[in-house]
Amino acid sequence: MKTFVFKNRISALFLLGALTSFAYTGCQTESVELDSTIESQLADHWQVTSFHLDGADILGKVVVSSQLHFIPGQAGFKGNFDWNIIYHSNNAVENISGSYEINEANHEITFTGTAGKLLKMRFALQDNQLELSGMHDDVPLLLKAEKEEQFLQK
Repeated sequence: MKTFVFKNRISALFLLGALTSFAYTGCQTESVELDSTIESQLADHWQVTSFHLDGADILGKVVVSSQLHFIPGQAGFKGNFDWNIIYHSNNAVENISGSYEINEANHEITFTGTAGKLLKMRFALQDNQLELSGMHDDVPLLLKAEKEEQFLQK
């Protein structure tokens, strides 16, 4: 009888361990799929439709137009970005490029420019709408953007 109980306990523990391992693997797969979904949703050209600096919308006043382009990285690597801003004064153009990294748990994107300057922004992504908010040189910055193809269809 002791052998029967002992063998059943080992079998039960082995089965429990296998189920736990399988369930854990399933959770990891979902997490990776979710990360790649956000990455793939970001991948494209975005037209900035609202550019708030310190609470004031400067799009159309100081900034003529602004576009963001996200280029996803390979699994486990940072993606790249290009950010184009055209200003009213003499149609001056600012092109910012570098890498970005997504922290999905905190809904944050950290942009690292080629000069090494960091900009950490919170993001909200729904359908083809993107909102980025953060602090730039101690001034609140809020951008709203639409995927360019959606913007052009309006």
